[in-house]
Amino acid sequence: MKMIQVVLLLFFILTVLFPNCASSRKPSDLTIEQLQAAPDTVDIAGQKMVLQTYLWRDFMPNSPPDGKPLKASVFILPADGSAIRTNFDANKIWVIFRQQVWSADLQGVGNNLPAAGLGRLEKTADGGPKWQPGSRVTVVVRLVKKDGKTVLLKAGNQMIKRTD
Repeated sequence: MKMIQVVLLLFFILTVLFPNCASSRKPSDLTIEQLQAAPDTVDIAGQKMVLQTYLWRDFMPNSPPDGKPLKASVFILPADGSAIRTNFDANKIWVIFRQQVWSADLQGVGNNLPAAGLGRLEKTADGGPKWQPGSRVTVVVRLVKKDGKTVLLKAGNQMIKRTD
């Protein structure tokens, strides 16, 4: 019995008094100001890329009464509508609402591997906060170029939609 009490006490100390020690999740190393300063167009191998988004919360009948958490689909595409001419990836998203930031790793959609010749790169993230539909947010993604260098790309004034 004493061993259980000691374990529970240690768990309490680690999770309540020292939450950063008990969690392997690191806070973002980017500030809101750095994220907001990201450009809305980036050059990748001589091609201008832009970011489009679709953000939503699900309120369908099988959802909880207060809806499901925020989901995001991001689309990185050439500004001129042409096909992508080089390989790159997108691996991280930040969504900024007022002074709050949600960040997540981006996941691929189906077999949509980053490759030249596609019209766009599509990625998703889920498990976000329950910000109200109709809220306006800024979305920033981190792109990884073929040479391993990263750049940020931003889409401002994006609306969180509601699905019923």
